[in-house]
Amino acid sequence: MCSSDLDWDTWYMGEIAGEFFLFNENQRTHMAKVKAFPSPRTAVGFWYYHHALTTPQYFGIPTGGATEWTDEINLSFEYFPNDRLYWYVGAAWATPLAAARRVFGPDDQAVVQTFVSYTFK
Repeated sequence: MCSSDLDWDTWYMGEIAGEFFLFNENQRTHMAKVKAFPSPRTAVGFWYYHHALTTPQYFGIPTGGATEWTDEINLSFEYFPNDRLYWYVGAAWATPLAAARRVFGPDDQAVVQTFVSYTFK
């Protein structure tokens, strides 16, 4: 397996806003992504997301006209020592903007995660 076989941000846009709050609904997202390969078996990634709502409501909850949801940063390290083993470590940080603050309050959100995949042949 190489990193082109498995890549992040293809199902949900953002580890926090996309995966835990917006679910690809009523969502307008701008993303900047940089991915580098310091060696043939490692990759590091950086994502910046600016999430906004298409309409000023969150699953039927009014946001008082606000549509700006969150700014989010995701970081990753990937290691693929052979074609059977893959390891991912990631961290994400999201700061709520006006619409998210009206629905959930002012607290920032953080996620640290790891993922290991082994393919039996």
